[in-house]
Amino acid sequence: MHSRQLTPVDNTGDGNCVFISLAQIVLKNPSQFEFMRYIIVNWLRNFPQKYKSRKPNLSTYCNTMIISGKPASTLELQVIADIFFAVVECYSTQDFNVPVHVIQPLRLGQMDGCKSRIRLWVSVAHCMALVDWNQE
Repeated sequence: MHSRQLTPVDNTGDGNCVFISLAQIVLKNPSQFEFMRYIIVNWLRNFPQKYKSRKPNLSTYCNTMIISGKPASTLELQVIADIFFAVVECYSTQDFNVPVHVIQPLRLGQMDGCKSRIRLWVSVAHCMALVDWNQE
């Protein structure tokens, strides 16, 4: 990761590690993780037609996800990709050369290629931001 100028930024997690990591990358402030959670849940509530097929009872899901400490799923990563028109790349702690999961914005096919990247380092039960301090 260091050869690619990416530094993993660890966090306490407690079910909030994805939101802390996203706040670190997107807002440049990991303490804003509850605001990041709010942005994502608000987006899901405002655009249910985009995500209803992924979560049949989206309203109940949103009521659960707004609670601090509730771990994120790939749905929240899809929402971040859509909000910020960025590709979300998830790297494993076993192999950090190639992402194990890549999430494209849903509208990518309708617009020119997406150049923004949100990179996360994920293990079974934890997530860390991968930050390029040169682009801060």
